[in-house]
This record gives sequence, structure tokens and C-alpha cells, in this order.
Amino acid sequence: MYRQDSEATADSPIGIARRDIEEARWRHAIDAWFPRCIDRQYGGFICDFDRQWRPGGNQVKSLEFQARQTWFAAAALETAPDHPDLRESALHGLRYLEGPMWDSRDGGWFHRLDRAGVPQELGSKHTHGAAYAIAAASAVARALDDRSALELAQTGFEWLESNARDRENGGYFGPLARDGAPIVAVEECPWFGGLDLIGTPIGLKDANVHNDLLEAFCLLESIW
Repeated sequence: MYRQDSEATADSPIGIARRDIEEARWRHAIDAWFPRCIDRQYGGFICDFDRQWRPGGNQVKSLEFQARQTWFAAAALETAPDHPDLRESALHGLRYLEGPMWDSRDGGWFHRLDRAGVPQELGSKHTHGAAYAIAAASAVARALDDRSALELAQTGFEWLESNARDRENGGYFGPLARDGAPIVAVEECPWFGGLDLIGTPIGLKDANVHNDLLEAFCLLESIW
């Protein structure tokens, strides 16, 4: 075990590694993506760029990507609280999560929208993306002390508890119909094939989903 006060100096291997990581974080993540990925026409974030950073493709808005970008901006903002691009991006992402991505009719977050905000896959939902959305809203609430962000995270959590939680066998269902009904059989799928929206066979529970839910719930609990 190293002693931080004696060995982690600026010129030590640990200090150099920390500086390299910090420089890479800004160059390849923060400065590269923000505010470049902000979709100022339709809201949310665009995801597809060529190697010269020119936008292209259909720019489908998946809940996971929208939430991850929001979460990252909020988390980075805690280390750089005066950075205007990170603040704008965190709030921009929050508005999209509580606006187009949220189903105002049946509650819950859509799994995927087209760029203009039209629900895809018959408006179906998935617990995996919802976990990231809860974490993202919680991170914005923590970074900016934003009450609306906390309320969004709480509302998303309560919707999952009411619809996705398996009270008979434990855990949470993954794919959900628009009205929140769990999809547990292939014949119930509103799309073609025997896999759910993240590639898990219909009827099975995914450890990845539950791991992300645990992380999201812990983050929400820490500020609730």
C-alpha cells in the first residue's frame, strides 16, 4: 500500500498516471463530446459521428445513451462545478429525460425514440435503460441540487416498483410493454424475434440489469 502524502507526488509514477488519466478524460471524453453531442434541434444527444466528428446516420435516441451522457456530464460537473458546457449538458439531458423520453400517457421511459422524438418498438420499455435514467437524474440532483431531477428519479423508481418488480420470484422483469406489463413470453413480444431489447432471451432475467439497478438505487438512496 502506498502512502499518498509521500509517494503520490506530481513526479511520482502515481502522480504521473493520475495526470495522464485526467488529461485523457478531458481530451477524449469531456472536450470531445460536450457540447458537440447536444442535439439543439430535437433535444437530447446525438450519438453517431464519423472520424472527423461529423454527425451522420439516423441518430436514434436510445434511453441508455441519453441517460449515460446526462449522468457523465453531471458526474464530471462535480469535479468542475464552474464548467459551463458540463452544466448545460447535464440540464439539457435532464430535460430530455423528463420530456420526450418519458411516456406522459402510461408513465415510464421509452426504450427508444427516433431523432424527432417518435417512440419506436411500439413504445415498449426496458428496465435496463430505466436504471440508467434513475442514476442520471439522481446524479443531476446531487451535482446541481436540482429538485426536479430528484422528483424525476423518484417517479421513475416508483414506476419500476409498480410494474417491473417480480413480487413472486424476486428481482425485476426486463422488457415491458408500453403500459408496463412485463413481457415474459415470445408470443407477447411487440417486435420480431425471441430476444428482448438488449439481447436477452425472453423470459429470462439478466444479471446486467440487476447490477445496474443496484447501482442506480444506491445513488438515488444517497440523496433521497
